Amino acid sequence: MLNVMRQNLKSLKWVLWVVAIAMTLYLGKFFLDSGRRDAGNWVARVNGAEIGRREFLSTARSIDANYRRILGENYEQFRQSLQIGTQAVRQLVQRKLILADARRLGLSAGEAELQDRILSDPSFKDPNGAFIGVERYEILVNNQIPGGISAYEKSLRDELLINKWTDMIGASLTVGESELERIFRKRTVKTAINYVVVPAEDRAADPEPTEEELSAWYDAHREDYRRGEGRRIRYAVVDTDAQRARVIVTDDDIRRYYDANASDYQKPAGRSARHILLKIEAGATDEQKQQLRGQVEAILTRLDNGEDFATLAQALSEDTLSAQNGGDLGFFGPGDMVPEFDQAAFSTPVGQRVPSVIETQFGFHVIEVTGERPAGATPLSEVEGQIRSLLVARRTGDRVRSESERLREEMGTAEGFETVAAREGLEIDSLTITAGETLTSIGAGADLAAAVFATDPGELAPLVRIGNGMALIAVDGEVPSEIPPLSEVRDVVVEDTRAERAVAAALERAERAVAEHGEIDAIATAMQLDLRESGDLAPGQPVPYAGGESDELQYRLFDADPRLGDRGIVAAPAGALVYEISARQPFDPARFASEREELRKQLLSQRQERLFQAMVEKISEDQQVEINDQVVQRYNG
Repeated sequence: MLNVMRQNLKSLKWVLWVVAIAMTLYLGKFFLDSGRRDAGNWVARVNGAEIGRREFLSTARSIDANYRRILGENYEQFRQSLQIGTQAVRQLVQRKLILADARRLGLSAGEAELQDRILSDPSFKDPNGAFIGVERYEILVNNQIPGGISAYEKSLRDELLINKWTDMIGASLTVGESELERIFRKRTVKTAINYVVVPAEDRAADPEPTEEELSAWYDAHREDYRRGEGRRIRYAVVDTDAQRARVIVTDDDIRRYYDANASDYQKPAGRSARHILLKIEAGATDEQKQQLRGQVEAILTRLDNGEDFATLAQALSEDTLSAQNGGDLGFFGPGDMVPEFDQAAFSTPVGQRVPSVIETQFGFHVIEVTGERPAGATPLSEVEGQIRSLLVARRTGDRVRSESERLREEMGTAEGFETVAAREGLEIDSLTITAGETLTSIGAGADLAAAVFATDPGELAPLVRIGNGMALIAVDGEVPSEIPPLSEVRDVVVEDTRAERAVAAALERAERAVAEHGEIDAIATAMQLDLRESGDLAPGQPVPYAGGESDELQYRLFDADPRLGDRGIVAAPAGALVYEISARQPFDPARFASEREELRKQLLSQRQERLFQAMVEKISEDQQVEINDQVVQRYNG
């Protein structure tokens, strides 16, 4: 890479790359075998590829610093609930999944792109804005970045690859002009009212409508009762727990897995330590650094006088992640820490403190070496439970899939569904599902409806994973969009008719009150009702205490050229609403023109995030993800 830079430096153009990936997706349902286990140097494995402790710690500290900056003095009250360790490992797992998918799609980052990324970084520019030169670049990176040039440039390539993946995924997203204006109006147009709600009368006391009244109401509101297009289905579930009970994992199986994956269970030689860190702020002067060093040396004195290290770490250390554990950093190998820390930790006898204050890029450290372990294999006895859980999880998933495929093949069509399901002792349920419906009651997402509506009646839908296993689905027939007969919705029509009567009576009382008392405060006093203030209302926002939305009120407050002081009476679900406009902020065309593009960017960003979440969830299917929970939980607090 650097040879190419040397040859082409004069002719390069600089480009600024911006990463815009939301890294807080929920991937928990794809995590396997996350029980407590050996706290080795790995934090997660994605299809066997490890995520190391150093990468995890760097990510966790970055997340912690962001929350500390955002929350300020409120940070401590939220710290434990933030689950920083879990967030960090999810980010890193997601990153590996995206990179794998990007490579699967044939995306790559070339040398020229890498050069442009380095040359555009302000960290590598002099005060005049020019590149600092290859030699200074190498020195800076090798001194500041664990792993040096190769690790740094690999991370940049990964970043570029992720950018390409996100650009490709989000390329089709658009926001139309009419939608922009609608959302801008919703955010900026405001109307406030003073109002009185004249309540509807008790519906239960109202006599039941006659059949003629019901028929008249039903005929006038038939579309309100229309049902969407649907499918009648039967389904049975190949239950995960039932299949797990049939899985047998022998000691020989565990031994064979352990031997076949021996490299996964090698522990490097390492040491454990705890520390107290006081951070050096960016741009700190030499005088400020000396003052800070003096504070750290005072901590050393307190330790020499017998104060407890863990207690001081919890109270004083600005590495808030390790401070929660008395400054404990766990075991680490040579090269896992920055050079100054690494040299101090491995040159100090176990059980002793490093005698002087150590300065690194992170700040000033007080370090105590707490333990040592030789290189070697983790004994099978220590990881036997971990391997057993992993094999059970894998074999259970394989059994659920293979059993489901076998049964679906034997069923053939919807006609053979019941015979095979009954023979296997599977419980059969029936339901009608509409397009786009999400059946959360059985742990199914929208993919179940999508599978059903992509299947012809009389056939079996594709297998769909639901909450407790794999669903076998027979599509029995179509249910067209239709208006059910009055007899099927009679009870609902009765309630709707009574509700209309009650609101009509409330409107009559409100109209009489307006005629008799005029001013809205006088109406409230005479009717012994509360005079309320809505505060600023946005388009589509219901008025409090009105019982829900009122299309007529929305029209009057936002679409009918409303003016300050306008009055009126409208029907609302709770009765009749007598109102007077007390404040008005109309649509501002000039402001819309100036803010249009920024709003478009915001909306595109939101849509990209939702799309990325869906895509990561999709590419996560059938991936083997393992989490070293013991390490992660240590940093959750």
